[in-house]
Amino acid sequence: MRVAFCLAALLFLVGVDQLQCAEGLRPAMIGGGADSVAAKLHYPPKERDSKTEAVVVFFCEVAANGRAKNVRTYWNKGYNRFGDAVEKALNQGHFVPAMVEGKPLPVLIGATVFFFARGDRPTVVISMATADKQKAAAMQNYIQPQMIGSDADLRRKLWDLVRSAKILVNDAHANAEVMVTVDANGNLLNTKLVAESSKNGGWGDMLVKAMSGAKFIPASNNGKPEQGEFTWAVRYNETYDPDHVRTGSHVRHESE
Repeated sequence: MRVAFCLAALLFLVGVDQLQCAEGLRPAMIGGGADSVAAKLHYPPKERDSKTEAVVVFFCEVAANGRAKNVRTYWNKGYNRFGDAVEKALNQGHFVPAMVEGKPLPVLIGATVFFFARGDRPTVVISMATADKQKAAAMQNYIQPQMIGSDADLRRKLWDLVRSAKILVNDAHANAEVMVTVDANGNLLNTKLVAESSKNGGWGDMLVKAMSGAKFIPASNNGKPEQGEFTWAVRYNETYDPDHVRTGSHVRHESE
C-alpha cells in the first residue's frame, strides 16, 4: 500500500526565491530529494494496516548543514511507533537549512506531523508549526517563527541561570514550555509560560529568562513574513550543559 505525503509549508509549495523574508532571512524547510526528512518518513506498517491515526509534535535544532540535532518528540501514550518513525526520519534525513544574510545558520524549530489513515491512501502531513494549532491542523502554507541560534547556546543560558539560582536539577519531571510572539521583522515582542512541571518549581521562569533577547526568522505565510508565535519545550533532566565534560559510556556527548 502506497503512502501519500502532503507536505505543508514546504519547499515544494513555495520556492526558495519566492520567500520574501525580512532582512535576508529564510527559514529552515523540508525540501525534496532522497535524503530529505520527508523521504525518510514512513507510516508504521501495523498502524497503517489497522488505520490507526496519530499526531506527533517535535522540536529540534536544524544545523547549518541541514541536519537535525537534539530532537525531542511528543505523542500520546501508546503511540510509540509513530514517535519512533518521526525520530528516525529526523535523524536520517536533511532539511533545507535556514539562511541569514546569505549564510546558513542553525535555528530552533517546532513542527507537527499528522498521520492520517483515511480512505485507501494513508497520508503523512508535516506542518512547520506547533504554536498555532489551527494553522498547523489546516495544513496551510505556513511556517511559524524560528529562533536563530543553536540548542547548545540556549542550554548554556539555562545552565547559567540554574547555577546562579543554585537549583539542583533532581526532579525527574522538571519541564517547561513557553510561547513567544515574534513580529514580521523577527523581533521578540513578548514571552509567556504555557506549561510547567513541577508547578511553581521555577523551571518556567528560567526558560522565559533564557529566551530574553532571542532573535528570530519571522513566520512565513504563503511566502510573506508576518507576525507569529513560536513555542519551545524543555525537559530539564535531559538538558545537559554543553560545556561540561562528562565520562561514562551512558553519557550523550555534544557530537551526538
